Amino acid sequence: MLADNRTKSQQKPTRDNPSADIVAFLGLFALFAVLTAILFWQWVPHFYSALIGPPEDNMQDFWNTWYAAVARNPNSFFLPI
Repeated sequence: MLADNRTKSQQKPTRDNPSADIVAFLGLFALFAVLTAILFWQWVPHFYSALIGPPEDNMQDFWNTWYAAVARNPNSFFLPI
């Protein structure tokens, strides 16, 4: 009964062409990917050899990621004390 009492301004608009939304999303994604590559062009060649930023938290994250990737037993991420 609530649906009958709604005015046209309260109803949600319907999408007639969902493929236009997908094209718009992909266009924005491509735009932001290109802008990111332009802004970080100096660091792009060093992604595999250096960490970007100060050596505080990113070194800890690098260690945690490496340890989780090469650990023999995935359940041994936290060592027993």
